Amino acid sequence: MKKTTIVVCAGCGVSVEKPNSEIKRNLRLGRSLFCSKSCAVKTRFAEHRKTYVIPPEKKCPHCHNTKPLMEFSPSATALSGRQSYCKTCNATRIKTKGQQSKFKAMRKERMYGITPEMEAALFIKQGGVCAICKSPPPLTVDHCHKTGRIRGLLCGSCNRGIGLLKDNIDILLQAARYLKQAARTKKTSSTKRKSAA
Repeated sequence: MKKTTIVVCAGCGVSVEKPNSEIKRNLRLGRSLFCSKSCAVKTRFAEHRKTYVIPPEKKCPHCHNTKPLMEFSPSATALSGRQSYCKTCNATRIKTKGQQSKFKAMRKERMYGITPEMEAALFIKQGGVCAICKSPPPLTVDHCHKTGRIRGLLCGSCNRGIGLLKDNIDILLQAARYLKQAARTKKTSSTKRKSAA
């Protein structure tokens, strides 16, 4: 059985249990300890980005013109902090007939694994309305954040509501109890006011 020690992640600050052999190896190599590989990559990318000298201009791969950085939209993931395509080319690429819906479909397939055909079948199965409040489109794809499994199509409000309640059934039921109790209290107080008048 390996001996372990609890250490603090250098990236996110979470306490994690690591084998002593890994701790010794990292200390010997002068490396920081991280809770996961993804946390290490994010932290190292952020550190590299701090030391990266951002050039004042950038070349757009679409129009091949070198333009000032302000001509490129911001990007959280790019090393330069700006998107690859200039604003003009990016707008042209998206506005091209059918491109916008194509990009949305590609994004949904990449993020959720749902094709336009699967989404259409789910839409028909739900009767073309939100699975919770039964409001009409536009609808968004709702998925489980733990498993990635698609649960259904929801309106934006219901999807955000579930997300803000952390996809937790207990919290959702507690919120429902809270609303019922508040409604009963309101009825009781309004009845008292009427009888006093």
